[in-house]
Amino acid sequence: MSILRVILLFYITLAALTACAKPSVDTASISSNDTQWTMNGHPLQIELEDTEASWQLSEVLPDQFVMQDLNGNEKYYTLPKRLPTSETQVERIEAGDVMLYGNRTLVVFYRCFSTNYSYTRIGRVKNNEKLADQLGKGDAMVEPRSDERKE
Repeated sequence: MSILRVILLFYITLAALTACAKPSVDTASISSNDTQWTMNGHPLQIELEDTEASWQLSEVLPDQFVMQDLNGNEKYYTLPKRLPTSETQVERIEAGDVMLYGNRTLVVFYRCFSTNYSYTRIGRVKNNEKLADQLGKGDAMVEPRSDERKE
């Protein structure tokens, strides 16, 4: 193998390994587009997108709910009501993406991967460096912060 191929292979491998690396986020400052959930006892700060679906999400979430694991890379929950959609083919999922699949399936992704599916963006977990470890295997108990939800 030529030296050029070795160098090229090194940089491709390095790029693949760092593709999911995200800078650390200061969770002390919460903007008006943020919400906080507790998942499996871990507080997660979620920066919400400016979409109809994200605006209506807090109105349909129960005080507690269980998200089921799927494919070892995501947790999902079937919402009690449909939300408006603005689906796009995202091509790449990043750890921490919070999406709506269809109009009733809320998804929190904890691993990065490529996809051909379309989603409506809800938001993004800001403090996602240890998300896979925090959510664990199997189901995850979720508690949205109650003071942000409309009564």
